[in-house]
Amino acid sequence: MTNELIWVNEADEVVGYGEKLLTHRERRLHRAFSIYLYDAGKRQLLLQKRAENKYHSGGLWSNTCCSHPYRQESFSQSIRRCMRDELGVAPRIAEVTYKGREWPQNTRIPCEDGVLLFAGQYLYRASFGELGEDEIDSVFLFCPDDAFLSMITPNPLEVAELQWFSPEALDEMLEDSPGRFSRWFSGTYRLIKALLCHMGGF
Repeated sequence: MTNELIWVNEADEVVGYGEKLLTHRERRLHRAFSIYLYDAGKRQLLLQKRAENKYHSGGLWSNTCCSHPYRQESFSQSIRRCMRDELGVAPRIAEVTYKGREWPQNTRIPCEDGVLLFAGQYLYRASFGELGEDEIDSVFLFCPDDAFLSMITPNPLEVAELQWFSPEALDEMLEDSPGRFSRWFSGTYRLIKALLCHMGGF
């Protein structure tokens, strides 16, 4: 089944596949991804407030969008599907530009339109009633062009609100009101901040 999630061990090696509800009920560690859209000119990240009807973390601020890669999907295919489902538009994107775990020190990374940058991985576990989130979350930064931004039409079943934030505003919100964010946000945001430091974005 192409919609099966990908089960992995803590080294991110594939150990099996399973349906989404079963995966979360049995607390199987699996692959996920988080995407942040970044406006390099304004030095701002686009965040999503999750729809209230989501089975967990409804009404909380989080990354621009997130999902799971399905069996036999590349990350680029998964990310296009996710953006289409949540933002109403699927971008043209290059493949991941760096597949290692860290960028080399003192490397200046360009943020070019349509380029998908890998920021790192974050192992995240949380309980939500009878279900759990046990994920190796691959975090990506996407630099959209103006044409893509003009076509964004949030899916109200997924997204309650979209808003651009400066790093200063985000840091202040996280310090003053961490409960306004999803549980995985701070871990993924740290990776994005480290990547943007290489780019001169923060």
